[in-house]
Amino acid sequence: MINISMMGFLLFAGLFAFTDSHGQKPHKYTTKNKSESGLFDSLMKQCFKNNTLRCDSCDTILLRRYLKESSIYAGNGTRNQQARLCTLINVYHAWLILTLCTSNGLQRITNDTMLLNNDTLMIDKSKYTLETLRTSILEMAQKEQLLIWCSLWNGTVSGASHPKKEFLPKTFSSTIKAKAKAYFKSSHDEYSLDRSKGIISLSESLLRELSLIKGGTMRDALYILEVILPFIPESDAAYCLVNKHMLRVRSIVVSDRIPIAQ
Repeated sequence: MINISMMGFLLFAGLFAFTDSHGQKPHKYTTKNKSESGLFDSLMKQCFKNNTLRCDSCDTILLRRYLKESSIYAGNGTRNQQARLCTLINVYHAWLILTLCTSNGLQRITNDTMLLNNDTLMIDKSKYTLETLRTSILEMAQKEQLLIWCSLWNGTVSGASHPKKEFLPKTFSSTIKAKAKAYFKSSHDEYSLDRSKGIISLSESLLRELSLIKGGTMRDALYILEVILPFIPESDAAYCLVNKHMLRVRSIVVSDRIPIAQ
């Protein structure tokens, strides 16, 4: 026979357990912290001053954390290829900057195969180097018919500018278009049109990138024109459309270095 005091104790304990279990909200685990986007943006502001990579002010510990977490997120897989593409571009940029900052001020050169192939990173059970990751990104973008050649920095002066913000799916298309237009508007030493001679001059590195993306030849004027026409200044585009069969392509050799401050 249970006495009244014992029954009261059992009822109180049961009520406490019920309240405790129902009062706590279950923790929702996510594959990527929402603050990671802000982390990437703040790191870019920290690492670059006046378009110069400042190794001394770049927090490599946070950069490694972002790289690790974003690599895991990319490996989780997603049906949305554009979202996966954004993540891989962010991983590539973070990895490249980290490599530059930890290479004792090594200045990136186009044919610097040691820098591009020295380290490896596992993403979705596949091993990548910087070079193979970059190639995979370009091939994936080609399948999605996205021209990202002015958005994928390679650590040099020529070509795409360094990243300022994290690439996000909702603004990805508008961002890559804006970057392409900005490139042809401001990079006068990498693009020019000589109307008197009918010559389009483009940087050697950009021509290599275009040939890799679409498989065309570096000197095929019609092929080059098809790619760049939506992004060059309107007056240049109008001239090229009228005279497209007379145009020739010339490559410009650009000093492929990025200034690095220790």
